Amino acid sequence: MITLTPQARAIAAFAVSFALVAGYLNRISFGLTLLFANGLPSGRGGTLIAGLFTIAVAAVVLWFTTAVAKQETTGWERHLSQAAVVLAVLGTAIAVFVTIGAVAHGDASVSGSYFPYAG
Repeated sequence: MITLTPQARAIAAFAVSFALVAGYLNRISFGLTLLFANGLPSGRGGTLIAGLFTIAVAAVVLWFTTAVAKQETTGWERHLSQAAVVLAVLGTAIAVFVTIGAVAHGDASVSGSYFPYAG
């Protein structure tokens, strides 16, 4: 098992939450979508399922950053982990709004690279 120092946990939480907001973690959702692509329904149903993959990744990042922020007590690592939580909340909100927009529009092409599945 890897044991991280408080500073390393705060840096990791911030990096992961930044990757979420920037859209880099969507590769995980894209991989899951490709893995199950033949089993996904076409149209809005498939778009919704792919969007739920993206929201699930965002929820895991939010859970991780919140857990790290609760562990930190003093110093710059506390401030960095709290900033990571703010970014993770923003990234989760983006994932939810993009999913709602893609499903309402009928396909994911409106959301560009943030949402990889075009139904």
